[in-house]
Amino acid sequence: MPKFTLRPLRQPDRAWVRHVMLSEWGAETVVIHQTVYHPAELPGFIAQLGRQKLGLLTYHIAGQACEIVTLNSWREGLGIGTALLEAAKQAGR
Repeated sequence: MPKFTLRPLRQPDRAWVRHVMLSEWGAETVVIHQTVYHPAELPGFIAQLGRQKLGLLTYHIAGQACEIVTLNSWREGLGIGTALLEAAKQAGR
């Protein structure tokens, strides 16, 4: 089974996040609990295998709460979603 890596989102990734939002979610914004988020401007993590991006998670931290704003995993059975959630959990500590 291939081993992917996780890394934080960086400024050069922002255009790619916008593209993912439009192609996968149909909009550049997400509304959760009456709050509007712009995932391309949020912190997050990318799961990748070599140069291939396999997953994306964006989040927002407010006080003690960590809101998962988006979660995409494009390969099943590798634990990508779980790893992305764990990375957000560690970032929120």
